[in-house]
Amino acid sequence: QPIIGTETALSVIPRGSGNGFAHHMNIEQDVINCIKNLNHSTISEVDSCTANGKPFINVSGIGFDAQVIEETTWEQKKILGPMAYIMTAMKVLADKPPKMRIVCDDGHVEEGFCALAGNGSLYGGQVKLFRKADHADDMLDMLVFTEAGYKLIRDSVKGLATGAIDAG
Repeated sequence: QPIIGTETALSVIPRGSGNGFAHHMNIEQDVINCIKNLNHSTISEVDSCTANGKPFINVSGIGFDAQVIEETTWEQKKILGPMAYIMTAMKVLADKPPKMRIVCDDGHVEEGFCALAGNGSLYGGQVKLFRKADHADDMLDMLVFTEAGYKLIRDSVKGLATGAIDAG
């Protein structure tokens, strides 16, 4: 049953590997306490977004990001936690990912190896990748990585450290 566009409330119980949306919305991280407090929760309206016909409310990625997520198994995440994604990313970086073109509604074109759309600020649960993102501002923040391999990692770490990754 669809809930987007209705008055139906959705409760979020944090069970993901990063829980970025739950962290951003200050949702109780302990599952038992979260369930106990459902009747006392605050209802917040958030923007919904769509990528390739599939809805999302926090972050969506294509290219390198999507490949890493697809290739990281549940078993790896259970054993290694968030480190599982880093291990898979190192493996994926060894291959040269295909380049893509992103065409904006206004005709602006970007080419890159990875694109991330952020409706929320947190990526992977802990990394404040989209510092200006707000789940209720009717805007979607975009980040396109134009370089692959070690340059993607170098530029990402530099941008996160300086706060310049989303300065534009």
